[in-house]
Amino acid sequence: MRQLTRLPQPNDLENNWKKWGEKYSKNKSLSNSHVFQWRTINGVKINSKLIPILLKMSDNHCHYCDKFPLGEGDLTIDHFCPKSLPEFYTIAYKWENLFLSCNHCQMCKMENFDPVLLRPDDQNYKFQKYFIYNYSTHKLEPNPQLSPFESVNAQKTIEIFNFNHPSMQTMRRHAYERFQNDSIKNLLDYPFRFIFE
Repeated sequence: MRQLTRLPQPNDLENNWKKWGEKYSKNKSLSNSHVFQWRTINGVKINSKLIPILLKMSDNHCHYCDKFPLGEGDLTIDHFCPKSLPEFYTIAYKWENLFLSCNHCQMCKMENFDPVLLRPDDQNYKFQKYFIYNYSTHKLEPNPQLSPFESVNAQKTIEIFNFNHPSMQTMRRHAYERFQNDSIKNLLDYPFRFIFE
């Protein structure tokens, strides 16, 4: 997970997210089977306006694991605070709650949430502060210099996103080997850029 800077939200979202969230909350309260839908403005679903901005925020990488390139199946918007939990119904459309997620991170996180989860858009977040990268196993590990509370932040983030799944370790190993062998290195062309920084 690399730090990212959140760009300004589209006006359509800024002007409507509260109203849409309240409507979603009301509908979910009336029927728990109510299904979340992206709202439409002038025939265009709002998520189609959000994805290009979210991509720009991370140079087309997953906001959580930094996977790259992202395929069509990877272009999903994750609700950091899950829209399925009643306490978060009203922020279902809030810009600060929306992150671009690859399929792996989306499937692992799903409706899992813990208030100690690290956010890539937190201005105090730095990969090197919270994690160390093990170049032998290609696992992410909590930085041993963290306070006990910060160590919980890091460990819970690794667990919920399943950052040490064998497939993730293999992809990171391949990226590392490619980086070592490339004569010309453009960091934007690599997944898992935190390995090389």
